[in-house]
Amino acid sequence: MDAVVLIGTGAFLAADRHIESNVPNSHFTLYQDTSDIAIAGLATSLAGVWLYGIKTDHQHARETGELELETLVNTFLIYTPCSSFSDASVREKATATATSSSTTP
Repeated sequence: MDAVVLIGTGAFLAADRHIESNVPNSHFTLYQDTSDIAIAGLATSLAGVWLYGIKTDHQHARETGELELETLVNTFLIYTPCSSFSDASVREKATATATSSSTTP
């Protein structure tokens, strides 16, 4: 099962540049807002599970909430900054390439 997930993830990462160039930019803010709402909903539901577990002394719900909140925090503290640096370097390379190819000798 792990191999299926890893192969699928690898395929999406390899096809990312092609997919990104084919996605229209006209609704970028709509997509961004939708993503923000989904993340806020996820965080709220996870906090709810965690608080329910604490209030009712439900061990499983509390542990699930703690693990999921930890995962969400790790996503924002580790993955997001790393991907921002990665995206910035890709943009810098693309800008440098476009600038150097647009100049004529």
